[in-house]
Amino acid sequence: MINFKFKIFLLLYILVLIFLGPVRKTQAYVYAGCKWPTNTMYYDRSALSTAWRNAVSFGREQWNNVNPSPFSILIDDASQNDVTLGTLPSSQAGYTYRHCIGTTITEADIIFNSTYSWYTGENSPGGLWDARSVATHEFGHAIGLKHTQNSNCPSNDALKATMCDGYNAGKTYFRTLESDDKSGINNTYP
Repeated sequence: MINFKFKIFLLLYILVLIFLGPVRKTQAYVYAGCKWPTNTMYYDRSALSTAWRNAVSFGREQWNNVNPSPFSILIDDASQNDVTLGTLPSSQAGYTYRHCIGTTITEADIIFNSTYSWYTGENSPGGLWDARSVATHEFGHAIGLKHTQNSNCPSNDALKATMCDGYNAGKTYFRTLESDDKSGINNTYP
């Protein structure tokens, strides 16, 4: 009798494993196919005002604070990786020009649209574009991430990964990294 109960239990256990399959965390981040050759990226912020420098530093620190990734984004005003304000198509608040040779990033320039009305402070931006949010997002591109798969970007802004596409003025939800963003840097720079 015990042998029969054990066989039934074992059969049910196997069926559960077959139908549920292995449990895995979904990875929605998208690797660009190239990354920096070391665990460091340097950028030049010399063309920015103090307020802009503070906003951009906030964005880089979000990525620098991800553990256990050893990757760091550091300031070097002699770097070829420029962070500036400039003219972009009207639909883009910011853009990262990432240049790769093979699987290696050789340069990444971040441009914030100078025709937009920006907020560079710490509080709510009201109806302005939040420089801290856009800086955090653009540094994600600069380190080798693309936009998160749209099917994994919820309509609830508070749950959106920083690397989701589509950002609106007056919002701050891209300021902080979500688990998907952290998985992206941790797997790109383990």
